[in-house]
Amino acid sequence: ARMATARRAARLARRGVLLRPTTQHMLLQQSNPMVADEIRLHLPQTLQNAVLEGTSTSALEICQQAAQGDLDGLKRRQEQGEDLDVGDYDGRTALHLAAAYGNLPIVQFLVEEAGCTLRRDRFGGLPIHDALRGGHEEVKDYLQGIDFEVQCKSWQEGVKCDKGHLMDKVLTLILKQGVWAFADLYSEVEYFFNELGLDGWYFEHYPPSQIARHVHCYIASKKVGQTTGAYTIQFHMESEHTAFYLCTVGENQEPFHQTEQLITDWVNAVSDANAYSLHYVVSTAPAFKGKKDKLAIYICETSPFQQHEVSEEVDNIELVATEAFLREKHPICQRRYQQLLQNMTQSTSSSWAGVMPLTAKDARNTSRGWEKWLIQFAIRQKKPTYLQQFSQVLQHFGVQAREKHVETFQNGVTCYHFYFENLPQQQLADCLRALQLVPHMKQSPLTHLFLENAISSDALIYFGCAAKFAFHFVEKDTPEYLDLASALAADPSKKEALDRLYLQAIQDLMTEERVLEVVQRHLGFCQRLYSDFKQIALGERQRFLNEDLAKQLEMIRDETDAKVLRAMLTFNSHIRATNFFREGGTPRSLAFCLDASFLPTVSSAVFPEAPHTVYLVVGRTFYGFHVRFRDVARGGIRVIKSASRATHRRNAATLFEENYNLAFTQQRKNKDIPEGGSKGTILLDADAQGT
Repeated sequence: ARMATARRAARLARRGVLLRPTTQHMLLQQSNPMVADEIRLHLPQTLQNAVLEGTSTSALEICQQAAQGDLDGLKRRQEQGEDLDVGDYDGRTALHLAAAYGNLPIVQFLVEEAGCTLRRDRFGGLPIHDALRGGHEEVKDYLQGIDFEVQCKSWQEGVKCDKGHLMDKVLTLILKQGVWAFADLYSEVEYFFNELGLDGWYFEHYPPSQIARHVHCYIASKKVGQTTGAYTIQFHMESEHTAFYLCTVGENQEPFHQTEQLITDWVNAVSDANAYSLHYVVSTAPAFKGKKDKLAIYICETSPFQQHEVSEEVDNIELVATEAFLREKHPICQRRYQQLLQNMTQSTSSSWAGVMPLTAKDARNTSRGWEKWLIQFAIRQKKPTYLQQFSQVLQHFGVQAREKHVETFQNGVTCYHFYFENLPQQQLADCLRALQLVPHMKQSPLTHLFLENAISSDALIYFGCAAKFAFHFVEKDTPEYLDLASALAADPSKKEALDRLYLQAIQDLMTEERVLEVVQRHLGFCQRLYSDFKQIALGERQRFLNEDLAKQLEMIRDETDAKVLRAMLTFNSHIRATNFFREGGTPRSLAFCLDASFLPTVSSAVFPEAPHTVYLVVGRTFYGFHVRFRDVARGGIRVIKSASRATHRRNAATLFEENYNLAFTQQRKNKDIPEGGSKGTILLDADAQGT
């Protein structure tokens, strides 16, 4: 509309029609450089001079020659000693006009021979913006190779002067992309550097080109969030060896959780020949002014391991770290990782966790009353990453790490660093205990209860283990089944077929998910179960059957719910020993040594003889059983793989029955020797077949 108005005004002026003062003012105050250029081309020089008083006639003529492609005219002016790098009343130079009309020879002449530079016009635009707006890719690419610097205004008190120089560089790099006008870009870059509150480590660690890329993505993502009205950010940019993620974190957790799922998928795809590193930093101020959610930045990178074999016992960081790690990490940081690796290799556990207080001097902070803590966690496992589970733990306690760092090493150890500020001691201890249990925290229908602070991390893991027990040992015998089993007792093959069909029917009725739904419906009951278990596991009380809870089962109308809860009661009352609350580190797997006298009550037909002991073992990527018919017994262990999820469900349904039958057969073979029969079965998780 403004362009059309300008053209009509130009036509009237050429016919000698006197323009109204308001129209003249409109021509002078155009906020669109394309409209302003249209006026230059169509208005008579006399009218331009009248309306635009104070502008050099020579500057206007130079701009007009550049727009019209008059290369010879510009050369004559240069030969006569005229300065071609002058601007008109809008600060638009010949280079702006030549770029706007896509005239590459004029642009090259002005830059290479006339000494013209990239300058901002009144609208904050560079010649690059004009080339981009006009779709002139060759001109844009040429101009982006020209050096250009902007000087920013004064910085906040206390900010290092080199940070101001860094902002200049970043602003320059983004401005040369030609996407944003200077005024809009400057305010966004200044907010990112001065007000967003990112840790100083971020600005010290990354070069201007990488920060410029981050800021550019942040601004673009903000515009999307503002346009949609969601005021959230979720952006990712992935390649084989690098990945970059932005998201908001706060009241709306969905962008945060979705982003960490993307990161988990990216990490899982990293080649075993490469190390991966992950760095996270979060702002103290909101991503959008006036809102609450903060900005989280994730940067992931891979680098090849050194070309030599390294055993698990090696803990020398010079041998197990990548060359990139040794080259880029500060010596203080390297020493922290070195100590963590030594603690890990000396530990008898699969992981190690500890807390390190940091001085303000270490973190280059001079604020009074400032405390910073580093929680270190190491595990002898490269993949999968536990990033999502760690975040869930922090969400549970309502705390936020200012920084997170993940590094992998050639000896198979993955190290996690979490930095916290001003965290109370008790909260710090609670976080450490929960973080130690993370390798055993799996996504389940109960996870939301943990995030909502309805249950603790210990209870979440206990319910998962008790659910596996209930899934396998819920009472199976029914009058109909017992009658059929009795009728077929004389025909072992038909009896075996009946058992197989019956177990399949039980599988369709009872799943682990179904068991966990029962836990949700009777959470108060199950919380008391966990309280009893904790006392038994810590040795504060001998194993016992809670008679009060057993009586409550009589009031539960749903028969299946009652059977599940009764099985969980049985679990507690038959635990001989467990490593659930082991001190000195997280156990590789959670083990429960069970008195097997309960088996005949589950199904006397399927389990005719009670073994001496049953072990339930639950790992991060598997679970299984070990059955022994005497205290001293011998037998092998069988690992079960599944070709599909459907196959995995079938394998899970018969896992213990298969284990029992193998051990029982071994027991019969060993009847004439001192050792009894035993067998173990391990079922790999459906998504862990390559473990």
